[in-house]
Amino acid sequence: LKYGLPLIGWFVATYLLNLSDRILIQLFKGSAEVGIYSPSYSFVMGIFGLITAPLSYASHALIMKEAGKKDVQKETLQAVIKEFSRIYILISMPIFFFSSLFAKEIAGCFLGAEFQEGYVVIPIVLFGYLAWNFSMFGQKGLEISEKTKNMLYFVMVCTALNISLNIIFIPWMGYVGAAITSLVSLSLYPILIYIGTRKYMAWLIPWDSLLRAFISSSLMSVPLLALRASISIDVPLVKLAITLPTGAITYLASLFLVGEMKGTRCVFSRS
Repeated sequence: LKYGLPLIGWFVATYLLNLSDRILIQLFKGSAEVGIYSPSYSFVMGIFGLITAPLSYASHALIMKEAGKKDVQKETLQAVIKEFSRIYILISMPIFFFSSLFAKEIAGCFLGAEFQEGYVVIPIVLFGYLAWNFSMFGQKGLEISEKTKNMLYFVMVCTALNISLNIIFIPWMGYVGAAITSLVSLSLYPILIYIGTRKYMAWLIPWDSLLRAFISSSLMSVPLLALRASISIDVPLVKLAITLPTGAITYLASLFLVGEMKGTRCVFSRS
C-alpha cells in the first residue's frame, strides 16, 4: 500500500495532466477548437509513444532486473539508467527536429483536411512529451528507492501548474496557448525528477550525448531544408518519402562525425 497507492495517485494525476487542456479549451473556446487541437495532440501521443514504447518497456524490465540482484551496486544501476537515457536521446532528438520541420506535411498526410490547421501545435506538444518520457528513465531511481510518494507530489505540481496556466493562456491564445502550457508543465516534471533523485539515486544525464545529438540533428536539418525547398511536387506524402530517409542517413553520419558512435558501450557486462 505504501508503494502502490502513490502510484495510483500518480496515474490519476497524469491522466488529469493530459486531459485538462481539452476540457478547458471546450470551456473557454468551444468544441471547434477542441476538434482542431485534439487530433494533433493525439497524433503526437500515439506516434511518439509507438516509437519510444519498446525502449521504455525494455529498459524498465532490465533496470528492475538489475535492481533485484542481491549484490547490485547503486553505481551500476545509475550507469544502466544513464545508458538508456542516452539511447532515448539519440532516438528522440532527430524525431523532434524532423517533426518540427515537416509538421505541416505530417498533418497533411495523417490528419483530415478540417484538422490540418492544428499542425502548429505538433512540435510544441512533441517537445513536452519528449521531456516527459525522458523523465521516465530518471524516476526509476525513485521507484527503486521506494519513494513513489515523491513522484506523486511532483506530478501533482505539474498538473496544478498546467491547469493554472491553461486558465490564463487558453482565453488569450486558444489551442496554441494550451499547447504551450502542456510543454511547460510536461517539461517541469523531468526537472523535478532530476532534483528529487539526488538524495536517493541521482539521475546521471548524459549531457555530452545530449549535446552531440542536438548538433547532429541540427546538421541533419540543413540538407532537409534545402531538399524541402527544391521539391516542386506539393504532395505531403512525397515530401516525407524523400526527406525521411535523407534525414536518417544524414543524422547517423553526423553522429559518427561528432564522435557519438565511437566504441561499444555495455553497462550490463559489469553485473
